[in-house]
Amino acid sequence: MSWGTATSYDATLAIIAGLQKSNTREELQKALHSPNFSVDGATGKIQFSPSGDRKDNPIFLVKVQQKLGTNQYEFVLIQP
Repeated sequence: MSWGTATSYDATLAIIAGLQKSNTREELQKALHSPNFSVDGATGKIQFSPSGDRKDNPIFLVKVQQKLGTNQYEFVLIQP
């Protein structure tokens, strides 16, 4: 797993959260730019600045672990 995997996962979560509040591309963009938009991802809280950049872009470490009793895996943030 790489940093690209974790950030791609976070980007997907952000798009899914935005699509749950919108039906069009324009509404999706507005949802993601909203100051109230926030979603918890593998690398922490995901929010965007007015310019569209991620706020508080952290340095992080994650590990992939299997969810107990399932065949599913999840990203777990490693705390410094």
